[in-house]
Amino acid sequence: MKNITYIVFVILLSVITKNQAQCNEVVTIEICDMTIIDKDNNGMPDGIINLYDSYNAIPGSMAPLSLLTGTWFDPNFNFALDETTGDLYLWDLGNSSEAITNHQFHFLNSASGCPDHIVITLNVIVGPFSGVAVPATGGNNVNVQICNAGSDPCSVSTNFDLFQTFLSTPTAHKNGIWSYEGSSPNFVDIEDNKFLQVIIPY
Repeated sequence: MKNITYIVFVILLSVITKNQAQCNEVVTIEICDMTIIDKDNNGMPDGIINLYDSYNAIPGSMAPLSLLTGTWFDPNFNFALDETTGDLYLWDLGNSSEAITNHQFHFLNSASGCPDHIVITLNVIVGPFSGVAVPATGGNNVNVQICNAGSDPCSVSTNFDLFQTFLSTPTAHKNGIWSYEGSSPNFVDIEDNKFLQVIIPY
């Protein structure tokens, strides 16, 4: 009888250790170029990845995740995650990753027994995207004209947002750095890393 009790104790200890090891598994995936991702494979990139599929594709990951085994949650509230499907809209992330944890997501299972129900922490590293300039137009072949002919008054522009010079999809990451490379004497400054200040002499 003592031998049977000892065997049961060893098996129970093994099960407890395994369950504890499955809590808050931390994994990381890297997306170097979000602009080429085409989730529905229709030939038109959409920048959408599915966190279930992304995790399940990691070599050596635990049992495959599905809608039946838990739910993805965005603790940073970037509003780019559809928690009902696990789809992550990378183009809606305003910044590229500067730290591993900038874009972090949790997989929750209320029956897991894990602290805060967190079974997995998934870090998504997003590579930088500097945007695509709006097409050049007009006789001067310029992308943006700050002061149109005939506008009144036409003086100093202090709040022109440089991010308006990009196409809206996908939007440029806003944690890059703007620098002036021209030679015009009318250039004044770039404030808050986005507002262009120039003197318009006419």
